[in-house]
Amino acid sequence: MITACSMHGTIFAFLDAASLIIVVLGGFFFAAMGHGPGALGRALLDGIAGQNHPPERRAGSARALNTLRRTIWGAGGAGILIGSVKILANLDDPSKIGPAAAVALLTPFYAVVIAELFITPLRGGLLQEPS
Repeated sequence: MITACSMHGTIFAFLDAASLIIVVLGGFFFAAMGHGPGALGRALLDGIAGQNHPPERRAGSARALNTLRRTIWGAGGAGILIGSVKILANLDDPSKIGPAAAVALLTPFYAVVIAELFITPLRGGLLQEPS
């Protein structure tokens, strides 16, 4: 993925602080509202540790990680709307359209990467039976 992103330019074109803030902080904030910050942190640690806990705790952590995955996707969708509104609000100033388009396009990209390449495997490890 990194190679593909950097083939026709620099990888830094895929870095946007506003988009990352929307996805990460938005996703974690709303997931923490649903499960509590302690439970969310524990779920992340449990996901990294894998199957070293009782089944009830693994199931609860898997639910919290699923909520995190969904809220990250939701934050990515919100980023599309935020960026689109910023594009439309700045049609008279072309210099502001690029940064707004970056928010609209990079928030769903970040949501896919974080939710599906990081959170989903952590959750999947908790759902498997210990060997």
